[in-house]
Amino acid sequence: MKKLDERIRYGVFVYNKYNVIAQEVESKNTAFRRWAAMYIMEHHKHRKDLHKLLERGMEHKYFMVVVDVSVDFLISYDSGYDVEIDIAKETHLIYYRGFDTEEILYQICEELNINPDKFNTSWNVNYILE
Repeated sequence: MKKLDERIRYGVFVYNKYNVIAQEVESKNTAFRRWAAMYIMEHHKHRKDLHKLLERGMEHKYFMVVVDVSVDFLISYDSGYDVEIDIAKETHLIYYRGFDTEEILYQICEELNINPDKFNTSWNVNYILE
């Protein structure tokens, strides 16, 4: 079974230095781009801007989501306009699950057919919901 890249693994489970790790995965809808993202919840407990997305994971150490983000929103965001995301309008939450151990992460990845060694820092995979 594949595992997280060692640098990412240590950054998440040993040093707790990342807020979120993510990877882009294939979307069936061309109007959206899809990411699998794992949030390290202690960094997000008081975030109001992402509360709707993360509320189901607040009682856990980690929270996995698979989320579609509107391409139209991404174009506005990339163009440099000061835009705020409306989570309910601009995203579709495909999957979510809170968990507390690295072993559960690998179980989730296997269940979703996601390769854990493709996770990277959010900025390296253009994941904007950090």
